Amino acid sequence: MKNRIFTVFFLILWVACLGSVQAAVLITYDFTGGINGTLGPISALAPSTTPPANITATSISVASGIPGTTFQDNGGNIELNLLPGASSAGTAAAAVSGNQYIEFTLNTPSASFALDLDNLQLDLRRGGATGNRHLFLRTSLDAFANDIGPGVVLAPASTTLTTFTFNDIPLFNNVTDAVTFRLYTYNDGATNRSVRVDNIVVNGAVIPEPSTVLLLLGGLGALVLLRARKAQGRSQTCARGE
Repeated sequence: MKNRIFTVFFLILWVACLGSVQAAVLITYDFTGGINGTLGPISALAPSTTPPANITATSISVASGIPGTTFQDNGGNIELNLLPGASSAGTAAAAVSGNQYIEFTLNTPSASFALDLDNLQLDLRRGGATGNRHLFLRTSLDAFANDIGPGVVLAPASTTLTTFTFNDIPLFNNVTDAVTFRLYTYNDGATNRSVRVDNIVVNGAVIPEPSTVLLLLGGLGALVLLRARKAQGRSQTCARGE
């Protein structure tokens, strides 16, 4: 009887622990090593932290619509200066059609694992004092069709680095495919106006797939049932005096 109670208790405890996986940093990009006024070395676009087990990530890539993008030294801190081309238009639709974005990918998790993505954080400021700057986030989970939460508008006074967060949505739970994040940028009608980006962080957790959890729960449940039947058999034998 005591063994039965212990087994059931262990099962409940295990499920409770599994369900309380805490979000942590999955990947960070801080552009350490970037050379001022250039987009090199390429290693400065790579992740600056090692992802947790069962997940990997790509380097950041710069799309063709922001050809003037370079690293900028801000008092010893390296930022990525996103600079749309002179032909860029000041609308979100034009930013999408004109490929005005940077992107990176969290690769497909290891077999039997999934991602719970909590949020994406980054530090932003504007480079210059004319016009508003805009930045919005989309992902490959819906083929880049919709924004993830409200976009960011940097007014002329936004000249110091400020942290912004794109928060969790249900689309980000139990993700078993690769996820590409795209950060689009555009200006209010003015061209050659930049946005400075630093410390891009994705928070979340790598968890067992639900099917894997159900399989484990089924196995544990079978063990509990087997122990219960064995205990019942011993009790009946003792009662008969055998």
